[in-house]
Amino acid sequence: MWNRIIRSLPLHVVLFILAALSLVSGVSLVRSAIQVSRDHASVSARLANLMSEKKRLEEEIRERTQEESVRYQAHLRLNLKNPGENIVVVLPEDHASSADEKDTSFWRDIKNFLRAITGSR
Repeated sequence: MWNRIIRSLPLHVVLFILAALSLVSGVSLVRSAIQVSRDHASVSARLANLMSEKKRLEEEIRERTQEESVRYQAHLRLNLKNPGENIVVVLPEDHASSADEKDTSFWRDIKNFLRAITGSR
């Protein structure tokens, strides 16, 4: 009987089909495992980036909510001044002198015009 089983062609075909199915399933499982490993690596890298971003944002929130920081930002953005501070505006020399010259030359021209009309010096 053992001889009949060993030489049976239909049994060999069935066993070959089962072996092929097992091989295909094994390859499919290996592919899935490789894909899961790649996904895990990319997700781990993204998680590390998000955690560092979260720490940075928490530090920024902590810094911006401190009273001194709030006052400093108000100074910068709203041009506020503290009690007792004086605001000084410095203009360039060229700008100030040219404005004075224009004013004086305008009035000088008016005076000369009126003198010419009235005939007085």
